[in-house]
Amino acid sequence: MTLYLDHMYRQSLATYGCFKANGVSGIARYFDGGRVPGKGLTLAEAQDATAAGLRIHSVYETSGGADIPGFPQGGDYFTHSQGWRDWMEAGVDANTAKQPKGTPIFLAVDRHMPADDPRLRAYFQGATDADSVIGGSGYAIGCYAPDYVCAFIRDTFGIAHLWPWLPRPPAIPDFEYDLWQYENSQTLCGVAVDFNDCQVEGWTTEGEDMAEYVTKEEFATYQEDVRNTLDAMKRAYDPIAAQYPKHSHDTSVPKPQL
Repeated sequence: MTLYLDHMYRQSLATYGCFKANGVSGIARYFDGGRVPGKGLTLAEAQDATAAGLRIHSVYETSGGADIPGFPQGGDYFTHSQGWRDWMEAGVDANTAKQPKGTPIFLAVDRHMPADDPRLRAYFQGATDADSVIGGSGYAIGCYAPDYVCAFIRDTFGIAHLWPWLPRPPAIPDFEYDLWQYENSQTLCGVAVDFNDCQVEGWTTEGEDMAEYVTKEEFATYQEDVRNTLDAMKRAYDPIAAQYPKHSHDTSVPKPQL
């Protein structure tokens, strides 16, 4: 088993060194469009993790369907237009952090839902459509979700990068996965973390080809090009989607931990 930790906030280089000294091979960290200070993975943090000998996986989550004040409640988060927007934003964050192309960004489903829920189908279809419209972001769409949802998304969309969390009953998933979150609410080196078995190693900032990356300005142009389409999608698929760019976490309440 290769041990990876996922955790909520950026840590120091010394803490990442402590992780490494305790047998950790890598970390899994958030993108969230910069909504919560310290939550989103940055290039500086990725460089620190790499310097400490850790590898990296990334997950995009603002709400992920969790019941958080300030967000659409629960499963209603998952719409075609939200999947579109989340994947666009994930691409911006990944380029800013210089995540190598060809690696996955996991989209989060942070709640139990029926595996064949049409909302989940719409959400991942939205992400797939967004990637197609821009001619391919260069990143692979992944799914962080309950194991049975991961299996449904794999079978429906052909998504191969899967990160199941805490199967019920707890047992090793019976399908191939990149990461498997098998134990949460742990503490290591003074940090609240979850433990993950990693089967597909993450990335580092070493040896990167800067020419491969799309700049934030270039990605904004992509978004401008599809603005009319996106507005039409919001009207058709999600009557409350207009509030999404404005929402933010209520930092006075505890955050759900992946």
